Amino acid sequence: MFSVVNSILLRPLPYKDSDRLVVVWEKPPKGMRNTVSAANFLDWREQTQTIEHLVALNLGSGNISGKDAPSR
Repeated sequence: MFSVVNSILLRPLPYKDSDRLVVVWEKPPKGMRNTVSAANFLDWREQTQTIEHLVALNLGSGNISGKDAPSR
């Protein structure tokens, strides 16, 4: 159990300045957090003065097809 806690919670992330990483979400006034729309992400990236680098990540899945049957 300690190995899991150590590797997930206690050990520093393997990134330079990992203490400066943040996650940004959208949250409507009466809703739950949402993924950020592409238009809002581009606006944020262009206008931010406090975040050094802003990147987007899509955790969705899709199918790839070619000559054979599609693969997820």
